[in-house]
Amino acid sequence: MGKFILDALGDMCPIPAIKAEKKLKELKEGDTLVVETDHSCAMTSIPNHLKKKKCSIEIEEIEEGIWHIIITKS
Repeated sequence: MGKFILDALGDMCPIPAIKAEKKLKELKEGDTLVVETDHSCAMTSIPNHLKKKKCSIEIEEIEEGIWHIIITKS
């Protein structure tokens, strides 16, 4: 199981969601994708964008105004 980081700092929605969906296609079951973003709407746009995909999503604010959206492919 691998862990991959996707830098979406400075990207406006829906770009982080599109990048996450594209990268998720490359991952294997059990792999984790961590999307680093500073755009608050990504907390809803990424889960909404990926709701039909087989994955779990967790969100952590790692510092004020910067979040990690952790997507594990299942």
